[in-house]
Amino acid sequence: TFNNNGAAVSLNETNIAPTATGAQTTTGWVNSTLNGTLWYTFVAPPSGSVRINSTAINYNGQAAVYSAVNCADFNTFTLVAANDDAIGGTSVAPNFTVCGLTPGTTYYIMYDKFDGTSGNFSLNVSAIVLEGGSALPVTNVCTGAIVDLFTTISGNNTGGVWSSSIAAVNASIQDSMFNTAGLAYQTFNIQYRVTDGCAYDSIVSQVKIFQLSNAGQDGVITACKNEPIDLLAGLNGNTDLNGDWYDPSNVLLPNSQVTTGIFPGQYNYDYISGNGVCPDDTANVVVTVLGNCNWLSVDEMALEEVTVYPNPSTGVIFIESGFTGNFNLVITDINGRTVQTGQNTISAGTNTVNLKEVERGTYFFKLSSENAEKVFRIVIQ
Repeated sequence: TFNNNGAAVSLNETNIAPTATGAQTTTGWVNSTLNGTLWYTFVAPPSGSVRINSTAINYNGQAAVYSAVNCADFNTFTLVAANDDAIGGTSVAPNFTVCGLTPGTTYYIMYDKFDGTSGNFSLNVSAIVLEGGSALPVTNVCTGAIVDLFTTISGNNTGGVWSSSIAAVNASIQDSMFNTAGLAYQTFNIQYRVTDGCAYDSIVSQVKIFQLSNAGQDGVITACKNEPIDLLAGLNGNTDLNGDWYDPSNVLLPNSQVTTGIFPGQYNYDYISGNGVCPDDTANVVVTVLGNCNWLSVDEMALEEVTVYPNPSTGVIFIESGFTGNFNLVITDINGRTVQTGQNTISAGTNTVNLKEVERGTYFFKLSSENAEKVFRIVIQ
């Protein structure tokens, strides 16, 4: 606390009076008139930012900060910042922040009595040290989760603000709570920023959103004894392809390729898909093994000579057969409804099937003859 009774204005001091930029600015005063000044010095802290606060006493004063080459020569003074009436408050005493100072350098404070009235006033110069914190490793969450963003950083000051440069993400942030519902399945950068006047510090943390696991819809496969099958052909709908298959004894299988046994009946295979973040999803494929046929007795060469392409397709599918003879064709959708059928319609050479009028989705092409049968799974985009 100081008293400015008897303070006057030195020769040529008015030459460096701050310009009239108005009250509650950091670049000047309400007017450029000096009524009686006192001078103080401070050394800039390592942060290069300080707060100059006189509001402990509501005295009508005004302050300015200068750098100087020679403190005895006002011609060498350069205005750095000035304030008349507290920033962000109601006090007529100055309260403002100054940033960009050179650490270790001496700066000069001019304190002037606004209307010439002398009295006690306060002056406090404090270093501003802000810490946005440190980002933790990427936070993985399942879509729809609500994340407290403060769990993604450490060592931070409180009172900061979270934000994103992406409008949809920014709208999903309330205080520190981040609602991931409806956002893309990707990694988002989210900034935490603590501010004190002109000074700030920030940190960017990352949140990665994962899609719900999808094992597809339950399905069935009908096969002969000793028939090699692909269990994926039994799944309906869109399916994640990174899952695991388990046989009827709940033993993990190396892949989706299995061979039916010699005993007729129904066998349940489970497909479990997971990404390590969202809950696992499970689908079931029931394999019905017929007792009236044995794969080892069919003409396997006929099946090996048939290819179906492209897959996925935009609607036109080609069936290439290098086998002399005709095949029957039955096309069904994922709900088992017949889309197209034909007896002896697939012959040697290239055959064309047009499905441009059907809805997008998964379809099953069953090719069969008296001695062979095979199902192809085709996706129409």
